[in-house]
Amino acid sequence: MGTVRRPFIHVATGLAILALAGLSVVPVAASSRSWPAGLDKATVARMLETMPVTERATRAADFNSGRLIVFYQRMFQPVDDGGAPAGPATVLSSTDPVIDSSTRSGLYLSLSASYEYIAGQAAPYRWNLDGYWSWSPTADCCQTVADHVALAWGGSLGMTSDYAYGYYTNGASIPTYPGHRTANVGTDWYFNEWKQIDRATWKGASWGHMLATIAEAHLQNYPSGVVFEYVHTFQSPSVSLSFIVGIPTVTITPETGEWPLSDYRAVTF
Repeated sequence: MGTVRRPFIHVATGLAILALAGLSVVPVAASSRSWPAGLDKATVARMLETMPVTERATRAADFNSGRLIVFYQRMFQPVDDGGAPAGPATVLSSTDPVIDSSTRSGLYLSLSASYEYIAGQAAPYRWNLDGYWSWSPTADCCQTVADHVALAWGGSLGMTSDYAYGYYTNGASIPTYPGHRTANVGTDWYFNEWKQIDRATWKGASWGHMLATIAEAHLQNYPSGVVFEYVHTFQSPSVSLSFIVGIPTVTITPETGEWPLSDYRAVTF
């Protein structure tokens, strides 16, 4: 099968933005650069209050650290009994309480970025790109092929560290493994969505978290973006991800037997 290039899903507008080959981005003149001040403390506190409990636990340290929270956004994709998308994804308010999803099947995604300057470092401008996912009850048990989570970014910033983890509905940790990586572009992790407990019992993935820290030596004034993508597999024997250099997007091979949910945000590095 060939490689499929997925469109960005611009969460702020809900519009699909196709990443075209050969697209060039002209950096903004340094003199016109204005570094984002970040979200105010009251807004950040409100965002934390409205998060699901497990998401709040994973984000609290970053959101209360004193770093600038540049953005936070979230979305929900309903799915049918076979685990396939049931209509379009819904963009959720970042400050209104999330509706209880215990009675509806679907995938919830959220993405944030925080920023800090660390003096004395070779690359002192540091970004934390933070993705969170959670499944509400689904009926597509019991897939044995791996799901993937991936983060990609523009601006050619180097990655200093990354990690991912998750939990099944019984509280057991999900073994999560590093997958494909492209230097200065993106990183991918994978895991089994379902775990067999005994002959008659399976437990599905409940929620998980992924973080990549990237850094730059100086502000590039480069308008680009960040994308967090969850790839749900239900038929294909395996999925391989790759990243497009210079454009924050994820490509997937093969293009059948899976569907992705992408959370995108425009950012100037």
